[in-house]
Amino acid sequence: MKQHTAPHSYHLRNPQHTVLHRPRNLPASNVKHAVDAIHASSDFRGFYKLPPEVVGHIFIFACSNPGFLSPRNGDLEQRLTLQLVCQKWGQIVTTTSRLWNVLDLKIYNEQDSQDGSLVSLTVADSMLRRAKSWLHRAKGCPIVLDLLVDPCIEAETVELRGRIFDFLSAYKFEELSIVTFVPSILDLNKYAESLHHVRRLSLKASSPFSRQIRLHPDPLPLHALTHFLLDVELDHSYTNLVSAFPWRQLYGLILTIKGHPDSAPIILRQCTSLVDCTISTGGAMQGSTTFTTRLDDINFPCLQRLIIDNHVIGPVANAIVQSIVAPKLESLKIFCMYRSSASIYNAVETMAKRSGFQDSLRRLVLRNLRGAASLGKMLKLMPSLSALQLCRTTVSEETLRLLSDGSLGPRLERVRFSECCIKPDALLDTVQKRLTKARTGDITSFTHVSLIRSISPVTDEQQERVTYLQEEYGVEVTLSGLDMGSSERSNDFFSGDNEDEDEDEEADVVSEDDSDSSMEE
Repeated sequence: MKQHTAPHSYHLRNPQHTVLHRPRNLPASNVKHAVDAIHASSDFRGFYKLPPEVVGHIFIFACSNPGFLSPRNGDLEQRLTLQLVCQKWGQIVTTTSRLWNVLDLKIYNEQDSQDGSLVSLTVADSMLRRAKSWLHRAKGCPIVLDLLVDPCIEAETVELRGRIFDFLSAYKFEELSIVTFVPSILDLNKYAESLHHVRRLSLKASSPFSRQIRLHPDPLPLHALTHFLLDVELDHSYTNLVSAFPWRQLYGLILTIKGHPDSAPIILRQCTSLVDCTISTGGAMQGSTTFTTRLDDINFPCLQRLIIDNHVIGPVANAIVQSIVAPKLESLKIFCMYRSSASIYNAVETMAKRSGFQDSLRRLVLRNLRGAASLGKMLKLMPSLSALQLCRTTVSEETLRLLSDGSLGPRLERVRFSECCIKPDALLDTVQKRLTKARTGDITSFTHVSLIRSISPVTDEQQERVTYLQEEYGVEVTLSGLDMGSSERSNDFFSGDNEDEDEDEEADVVSEDDSDSSMEE
């Protein structure tokens, strides 16, 4: 049976993560009073004495996940289960509109047939009817929809597209995510009137048909749009994309454009209000692909968080990075699926010198990069770093020595190495020298240090050194050898990439989803 990736595995804040952040804006005081009332009662009967509107808020809290409809899941869903408990609960569930305005809708053909996994019009009609019945109970609430549409039978493409257009035109959306193998569904002009209140928009046209996408040059009524994910393949018609979307009002952008390389910088130059940005040049833009002309500056006067995510760092990614001017940048992440050369270090050096973010950059994450000498040279341009995470990235003994005496990263507090070919003793020596000097010098002491999957097993003697450092200096040190597994993606050791968590410096780890992604990977 074919497995399907949820449409919201594409996140506007974390390109390894979901596309739509759904702040529920729950009335916390009502929920708290309700929970306190339940706890105070001698048995569960106290719950039935609560006012229906309070019970409705509790149900909203309990059903925080979106509704999910697919050909396989039937009607086994939280809301429908609550509805069957008793008559009173059924009435409350049915009349609480905010339980029904968030939907994850998948249109695909689960049954094996002569057409393989192609969607038939019959299956699509059935799913759309169920979705309409679901959203009817939202009673005018702005809709949050994640829509997945698989390839359809060729003879029924036009009819299916028309029915999707009619469905999307019937609602007012607050957040909309579309992942489709039928790219013509992304013709937003067909349901433009439903987009006036959209704050977050995600459009992904999946291969192998993504080159077929065409966009009208007329501006779309996206007056409320602040966060946008775009993952499509464009040819020379990409200029229509520039005029169709309100790039200058965006705060968050995840941009994955494959095909014509000149499209990305032209779009990026329009995004002058960005605070969060992820740029992926995509596998189709690697190798010998270059820009037709020299790139002008890409100015991001408000940008605080930047992710460069690529299968392989190549001339396209390097050229874009070199052109970026971001004086307020606080967090920089560079991800590669495969080990890449040190050329990206030179590009980041150029960006750092031209941006002047030496005093603002606090967090740096690198994954799958070679070039130990280039790493040290780049780190010298980032004296205000407080958190550094390196995964499968070459680290020289000289870099460790400079970290130990504060010549590199004098303000570093959190350091994490994963699969970086570092011996445990070498890291422990670095940590101890750094902590000793921090007591008498003007450098910052390490507070959290991790070495994950070192090149040699961790011995009892080394664990004793870890205990000594923790007791003597109060530093948290974690060591694991090759015999211990580690999910690098699932343990990003610092938080703060979400705008609501920027000040949370105390969390040691924060969970991240594997990218598709987002950024993905």
